Amino acid sequence: MTAITLFGHSGVRIDRIAIDPGIFTNPAIMEGAEHVLLTHSHPDHCNLDIIHNLPVYGPKEAIEQLTDCDTHEVYPGDELELDGHHIRVVGGYHAVVHPSLNRPTNLGYLIDGRILHPGDEFPDIAMHSLNDIEILFLPVAAPWLKVSETVEFAHSILPRLSLPIHDAILSAEGKALVDSILTATKVPGYVRPDLLTAIEL
Repeated sequence: MTAITLFGHSGVRIDRIAIDPGIFTNPAIMEGAEHVLLTHSHPDHCNLDIIHNLPVYGPKEAIEQLTDCDTHEVYPGDELELDGHHIRVVGGYHAVVHPSLNRPTNLGYLIDGRILHPGDEFPDIAMHSLNDIEILFLPVAAPWLKVSETVEFAHSILPRLSLPIHDAILSAEGKALVDSILTATKVPGYVRPDLLTAIEL
């Protein structure tokens, strides 16, 4: 049995693995966490005030900010075994916000071959063999994306469940609008679960 819990923005927990505990994420994500995965270095994905004294895996730009953790630099293609889960690292670079802005390394994490957290990009499906994904953490609002791109990515993956992430920049009305669009465009298995409530798989 695997417990998936959303803690706001891109912060999620897979059992005792915390992914992207950022400044817009409820700090409760760290309660009971034993490992941390970071997709990239931006503060909305890496809150230095709440990540302490744990093994942390991620790209160099992210982990080098942490001074009191057991840090591990990882790359696309790497494979990890954490908390009884097999994790394959995918990804490349952060999606383009504007050509004048730097694109840090962005890593996605494929967990047990069936759960995908892409961070701040839509990774190439063929390149990373992203097949048979059951649970997709789906970015829905960001300076780097359009809703049409979100819809197309979800339809290319065809997960059983699509769970929204990267949405702290939206008001309640904005979230409702995005939800209505993703539902109308038949994003596979789209549902917005309550935060801090575990989904058992």
